[in-house]
Amino acid sequence: MILDNDEEAGQYSSIVVDSNDMVHIAYYADTQDELRYAYGIGESWHIETVDASSDDVGSYCDIALDSNDMPHISYHESKNRDLQYAWFG
Repeated sequence: MILDNDEEAGQYSSIVVDSNDMVHIAYYADTQDELRYAYGIGESWHIETVDASSDDVGSYCDIALDSNDMPHISYHESKNRDLQYAWFG
């Protein structure tokens, strides 16, 4: 199954499964220089851009879920060499 048709998507991916068996994936999309977040079960998937604020944002990402199954993503922003953090909720 292909989740993202961007030919350079999927680098630095991190994956976790929540308590309802939904899969959550954070990954870098090199073509657009952005961090993306995908979530879904089976054939039903949603993809969101988390950050596209600068070149090479989103590499070395990691995803974790809190006790409410809400995703938290840490990632590297290369331009300023910063550690970034995004959460949903």
